[in-house]
Amino acid sequence: MPFSPFVGFNHHGKSVLIGCGLLADEITETFVWWFNSWLTFMGRLTPRAIINDQCKAIQIEISQVCRRFCHRLCLWHLIQKVHRKLNGYNEYKSIKHAMEVVVYDLLTMSEFEQARKEMIDNHGLRDNEWLQPLCDDKEKWIPVFLKISFFRHVYYSEEWEHGCFL
Repeated sequence: MPFSPFVGFNHHGKSVLIGCGLLADEITETFVWWFNSWLTFMGRLTPRAIINDQCKAIQIEISQVCRRFCHRLCLWHLIQKVHRKLNGYNEYKSIKHAMEVVVYDLLTMSEFEQARKEMIDNHGLRDNEWLQPLCDDKEKWIPVFLKISFFRHVYYSEEWEHGCFL
């Protein structure tokens, strides 16, 4: 049974469990219901941002229920999937090292783009069905992009100013 926690941050920067549920399945309709139920319990106070794993059902739910806040992908979850998704390549260790350099060690977006292109070309990853969508969503999880606009694209309105958290 999928466990779905909502974690926020308190005024000391410490993570705090602000809601959780056990869900019957992991389909979009269930996530839409769960998020709307959680918002009701929270007095309709909506978060300014959300970070989640790469779950398509949650991403669809976010686009349906929560169009107005910033969505990011969890780097930790994505890195945990590298072994499972890329282990079948003969040069896995070299690919993993190249990916670590591309993700963690580059200081500019242009350096990232060049290194990403070289990694994909050198290791034959152009047709990898897991990696390509991640490259398209680089602004949602790559540190060099997040240091410039981590939550800068949050939309503000009067409703945000009254009773918003995060």
